[in-house]
Amino acid sequence: MPPEVFTTLQQWLLALLLYPGLLFGLLFAISGEWLVSTVRPFTRRQRTRLPVPRYSLFQPLYDLLKLAGRDGGTTPASGATNALGLLAMLGPLLALVLMPLPGNPLTGDPQALTTDIVTVLALICVQPIASAAARMRQGGLHALKGAQELGRLLTGLLPALLVVAALVEVLGNRSLRLVELGAAPETAAQTIVRLLAGGVLLVSFPWWRSLAAGLHAESAGFYTGGLLQQVAISVLWALLVLPVPGAPIWALLVLLGGAILAYVTMHLVPERLWLGRSERRAAGLLWSAAVPLAVVALAISLWWGA
Repeated sequence: MPPEVFTTLQQWLLALLLYPGLLFGLLFAISGEWLVSTVRPFTRRQRTRLPVPRYSLFQPLYDLLKLAGRDGGTTPASGATNALGLLAMLGPLLALVLMPLPGNPLTGDPQALTTDIVTVLALICVQPIASAAARMRQGGLHALKGAQELGRLLTGLLPALLVVAALVEVLGNRSLRLVELGAAPETAAQTIVRLLAGGVLLVSFPWWRSLAAGLHAESAGFYTGGLLQQVAISVLWALLVLPVPGAPIWALLVLLGGAILAYVTMHLVPERLWLGRSERRAAGLLWSAAVPLAVVALAISLWWGA
């Protein structure tokens, strides 16, 4: 085997299994879930606080191991469901691996792999699409839930695409590369567009999260894919919105801090907004708030940015 091929395979294995792949994603998700469970009682609207059950830091890992021993069921559709579960896990995992995080063996070298925002967004969308497909295979009411999942994805897609277009346009060179989109803003227009994009994405990305709770309770693939998708969304938010210092260690700390903040916020804010509302009313609230802000960000990038 040529040395170049061996080095490339080694880099891909390190990225997929360790950082910024599976191990990093699961550790990040475990920390994020624990923080969400810690903060959630203080955000509930109730006069008398009920006792909150203690949440183990390693509860997601315990659930994953329990589901791993349950996979490979006996139903005729279990083989196809497991294949979709694997696809649901690989999509966000590859999205994480391709992000230009400091220390990423695939993107750290200037001559290494470059990733565009369209590829990453498409890989993140694989998880809810696979969940919806698995639901539709079950038929009946499950098929309706699958269609609902696709509808949720499309609900949050338009505001997200508008602000991504604004971020690309305000750069001036219209580059889709994540490395350039994540560079520190140089103009007032870029700073304003980033602030608007950060708010819009915080309320749009949660609609991409899968609600296939039944699938998550049956398949380690869907459960892991759901966790990795939330991590990928949070890391992408930090890359697109936060100004990153030049030193790698400080850049990594800023990105991780912003990503964990986004992870917690994207869990808790939708719960507050949806309280006492149907999903249809919650979607109307999203479109009445996020879409106008996204249009403003795009307008600023087109006129002021130019």
